[in-house]
Amino acid sequence: MQMDSMLKFHRLCLLALAIVTAGCIIDENGSSRDSGEYLDSYFPLNPKLVRKYLVTSYSDSQKTLSYSERSFAGKRTINGKEYYILETEGTDRPSYYRMENDVLYRYYFEGEKINVPYSHEEPILDLTKNTGESWMVVSSTITEETGETVYTVTATFQGMETVETIAGTFTDCARFDTRESVVYTQANKNTGETLTMETYYRSWYVKRIGLVKVIAEGNLLGNHIIDLYSYSL
Repeated sequence: MQMDSMLKFHRLCLLALAIVTAGCIIDENGSSRDSGEYLDSYFPLNPKLVRKYLVTSYSDSQKTLSYSERSFAGKRTINGKEYYILETEGTDRPSYYRMENDVLYRYYFEGEKINVPYSHEEPILDLTKNTGESWMVVSSTITEETGETVYTVTATFQGMETVETIAGTFTDCARFDTRESVVYTQANKNTGETLTMETYYRSWYVKRIGLVKVIAEGNLLGNHIIDLYSYSL
């Protein structure tokens, strides 16, 4: 009888452990992060959330300042999938996002993505990754007139950090480092001439607010800093 009670207690302990560990992401330091609603908390699709950013662009030793406001406005079904509509002040086109299994996808219409003329979606954030893990997206086009263009995005989850912004200092920010590159090969491949353009940028996301800072460097997207200026619910 005592043995049966011990076995039942052991099974209950295993069940409790499964409940606690299921739905958690364990990083290399042994700390856990809630999954399931984890991505939604770091990229909140909340229509009441309004974020304002200061964008500082650098070109030919010149610094240009501008302000940008972002907020979600409704949903749209594209190819049978439901996307949230993100409107950004100063741009003509909204952005479309959806989440699935802690991966954030963005949809691009034909001609909307630089050097990728066809409609498609890309994984923008993958919060199933542990610290140091990456994912990659490769797209290519070939025409007789211009030759071949290969567009590559490589993103890496760098872990949790503290970051300073105009709106304040935020802790437990999820940092992602992304490298975007475009390699052009002329139609006459015998020349072997190629042109490579790339931008490397660091992005930080915080719970209940989303993106708080971006630092970008390179000749593809240009050198710029996006800094959270204010936010409201």
